[in-house]
Amino acid sequence: MTDALQDYFCGHAEQAIEQMKRAIVAEGFYRRLDWRMQAGEDLSQEVPLVAQVGPEETQQVIREAIQEYGASIYSAWDLPARVSALGTYSVDLIHDPNEHLPRADMRFAYVCEAGEITVRIQTAGDNYRLSIESEAMPMAAAVARQELDKALGFALLSS
Repeated sequence: MTDALQDYFCGHAEQAIEQMKRAIVAEGFYRRLDWRMQAGEDLSQEVPLVAQVGPEETQQVIREAIQEYGASIYSAWDLPARVSALGTYSVDLIHDPNEHLPRADMRFAYVCEAGEITVRIQTAGDNYRLSIESEAMPMAAAVARQELDKALGFALLSS
């Protein structure tokens, strides 16, 4: 496994986990504000903007923020367009009510003449496991890894 491939996908996993954590914290903050406003609590002292725009507009903004942060939990795993165009890409998020962060299972498959390379990232909380595998013969797998390494480098440089 080349260091560049491992470094890129490890960095991607770490950034995605951090983005998911930030989005979950922000979504929770806005959910609590929404709950408090629905309960009839006056938030104009804590959030001065509420007094300026009114409670109806504030609730609309809060609901939009909840949707945006909820969507950014999923978009945290998106690869750059040029990188995802190199192969097939999928992400599954598994929400367990007993865990703070959803578990992610990301798969990226790259096919070249030498064979197919599959990059898989699986998470549990802040931890992740990265595997870069190929079912090709060892020499062909090494060539396929080098091809992916080159293609990834060019994709990142051109974006």
